[in-house]
Amino acid sequence: MTKQLQNPYATAFAWAKRIALGSLVGLLAAFVLWRIDPEKGITSAIGVSSFFLSMISGVALLISLICVPLYASLARRCGEQLRELVVNPTAHWTFQGSEWAKCNQNQLRKKRFHLTVFWILGVLCLAGAWAYFLSVSNSPSERSLPLYVALALLVCVVLIGSVWHLSIQRWWTFNSEREGEVYLAPGILWYSPSTMYAWGLAGSFVKLHNIELVHEEPIRLHCTFVLGAGQNQQLKEVDLPVPPEKLEEVQALFAQEALFGPSFARRLLALDEKSREEVLRGMATLQAVAEMPEEQREALFKAVAEADANAAPEPEK
Repeated sequence: MTKQLQNPYATAFAWAKRIALGSLVGLLAAFVLWRIDPEKGITSAIGVSSFFLSMISGVALLISLICVPLYASLARRCGEQLRELVVNPTAHWTFQGSEWAKCNQNQLRKKRFHLTVFWILGVLCLAGAWAYFLSVSNSPSERSLPLYVALALLVCVVLIGSVWHLSIQRWWTFNSEREGEVYLAPGILWYSPSTMYAWGLAGSFVKLHNIELVHEEPIRLHCTFVLGAGQNQQLKEVDLPVPPEKLEEVQALFAQEALFGPSFARRLLALDEKSREEVLRGMATLQAVAEMPEEQREALFKAVAEADANAAPEPEK
């Protein structure tokens, strides 16, 4: 029986459907709160709750309606690539969680630094918003509104920060205490439990920036990806330990560097399958021309030059 790799886009598709359903429930709850509010405004606790609930639910529903069809298409096409990857990987190996932890100490520090910056900015924004509302409020009834707004913002900041902190802890604990697995092929990298970068998959908004084998302890495969499109691109670094018994297999991915230059193998690996085949066919043609007898090669070059001259447009008079 063929092993099945977990499809992250299928998971994202399932969550997008849950968020869409939850957003509809939130909009319904906001409508009920608005109906039972006697003041029908945002000066009461019920009105503020209805306003924020409807706003958050509406935005979540709009985003989920965009993501559901996108992730459905990506999940289907990614599933086909993962089935092919299991059957015919370019490289496949396993590693221990302790080795992964040694390779990703810098990643852990970066994640914790970003979380600290979020907490600082969240507190500053909360204090600024509260001070502004108090300064523009005149009557005692109006001054109750800043309290409701501040409480709502505080709940949002604490909720997002707590979820972010728990996700970092889970990411570190889960990966550092279990055996990992890596599958690598042109256009796709998958490693356990369900992380995947498919730069050969149209619509995934993933590009391979660089891939190299770092010969430092521990020996690791260092990959840099560009995520997103347009002005919203960001770099994502991935470090995966390579066990000594698999070192030669991984080095074979870069065996052509000595002949074609230091970046050729990485660029070739970054291409999708169709583009990679076109490059290899062009290389085979050049190799065949190089192996021709000199007289035959000169005749070929002369014929090509004459054909280019005949095809060139005449200059305007």
